[in-house]
Amino acid sequence: MSEHFKDVARRIEANPLGRLMYGQRELFHSNLIGWFFDQLPASADATFRPFAGDGSDSHRFVERERGHMDLVFHWPDRAPLVIENKVFSLPQRDQLEEYQAATAGWSHAPPLSYCCR
Repeated sequence: MSEHFKDVARRIEANPLGRLMYGQRELFHSNLIGWFFDQLPASADATFRPFAGDGSDSHRFVERERGHMDLVFHWPDRAPLVIENKVFSLPQRDQLEEYQAATAGWSHAPPLSYCCR
C-alpha cells in the first residue's frame, strides 16, 4: 500500500464526515460517537468515564459492533462500557439482558449496559 494511500486513509479516519460514511443509516450515530471517543479523548472521557465501573484493560480504544453491541469503550484503568444506541427503535429489556449475559464472562464486566436515545 502506498504512503499516499495510507495518508489519505488516515485523513478520512480523522474526519467526522469520513467516519459517518462507514455504515448504513442505523450506524450513523454509533460511528459519530466512536469518532468522538477516538478523536476527542479528553471530552469523551469526561462524558463517558463516569459511567464505567472499576476494572482494568489493555489500553484505551473503542469497538464498534462487537457481537451485537453497538459500542464498547475501553480504558486501561476502568471496566469496559457498553453503549446500545437506540435512535430508531425503542429499548427492549431482553436485549439488555442478552448483553449483560454476553459480558458476564469478561474479566471486568460492565456494571450495566446503557441505552441511549
